[in-house]
Amino acid sequence: MPLDLNAYGIATSNPAAWRGRPLTARGRWDTRLSVLLDNQVAASQAGYLVFTPLALDGCDCAVLVNRGWIALGADRQAVPAVTPIATAVTLHGSAAPPPSPGVGIDTEYADWLAPGLLRVQRVDLAALSRRLGTRLLPLTVRLDRDAADGYLRDWTAPPNRADRHTAYAVQWFALGTLVLVVWVAVALKRRKKKPSSA
Repeated sequence: MPLDLNAYGIATSNPAAWRGRPLTARGRWDTRLSVLLDNQVAASQAGYLVFTPLALDGCDCAVLVNRGWIALGADRQAVPAVTPIATAVTLHGSAAPPPSPGVGIDTEYADWLAPGLLRVQRVDLAALSRRLGTRLLPLTVRLDRDAADGYLRDWTAPPNRADRHTAYAVQWFALGTLVLVVWVAVALKRRKKKPSSA
């Protein structure tokens, strides 16, 4: 069952528990700002990940939506055709943390390519929230592959945590068995070497 970001209390829950979970969100694209995350590669071509805030219905907050990858073009100063649509939408996607940290957006490494189009080296939710004057939820949404209003999306599935736990259990069981075998072998060896009393 997809999580409903518009549901009461969802904004204050633990976002780590949502990672990879499908979700829905209703609201309007905030056309004041789209963020291009720099240095993203797809099919050996440089480009950006495009993030646009979605102002959520029934909440004085927004969520940053990862709309996918777009090519850089021949010139780094070229302005990509990023087109948020200022209409009400219900989108489907999955919960994800912001991309790994890099250089903050409030430094010289963030630059405006056009009004409302900011190129950054990392997605800093707190700094973006200050720029927008809107509280951003502490996660991002990866737009579904077949959803409208997006670009190239080839999301990799999150790792299967159950498989990982099974692998850990097998490793610990093997280690425990090895320790037991060594202990028994050492104990038997000592017993054989122990001189018998006269």
